[in-house]
Amino acid sequence: MIKMNPTESKSTFSNHVQELRKRVGISMLVIILASIITFIFHKNILEFLINPPNGLTYFKSTKPIYTELTEYISVAIKVSIYTGLLISSPIVLLQIILFVSPGLKKNEKIFLYSSIPIIYITFTTGLAFGLYVLFPPAIKFLVTFGEYIPFNSLFSKISPFSGNINFTKGSSNTTFNLNKEINFMPL
Repeated sequence: MIKMNPTESKSTFSNHVQELRKRVGISMLVIILASIITFIFHKNILEFLINPPNGLTYFKSTKPIYTELTEYISVAIKVSIYTGLLISSPIVLLQIILFVSPGLKKNEKIFLYSSIPIIYITFTTGLAFGLYVLFPPAIKFLVTFGEYIPFNSLFSKISPFSGNINFTKGSSNTTFNLNKEINFMPL
């Protein structure tokens, strides 16, 4: 075992912390810039999400509604942040690789670098599969589920996306939102 001088150990640790701070700073800057840029184009992004090019025609005949004063800006900000994360993910992954790669062996670096294209191909394939295969039947099921009940339905174009965002946060948040909606329903 090689003994290191305590000052060298602190210096090495300090260098790693500085490098980590640099990589995290670059990643955060890119995420923030991408989110700001996507907020500029949030109308186009929301239009694509509302009327995707997958043959879904239900939302083309309805006009978007929002029921709270800040709901539209909230959805626009959420969509911009998520789209910014999606767009900046290659640079964030690159920063992670640049931070980790000095500590890897040669064969580990080869494996890491060869798996990057596979990661992006499977990620893009998963997004396309969700948009073109899973989303249309899910919306059709949700829209036609209560047809036999004698209630009029008024759908918001924004609420399916808010629901998906809330649902992915966890079951406790979904339960809270369901309880909130039930508690404030007029009798």
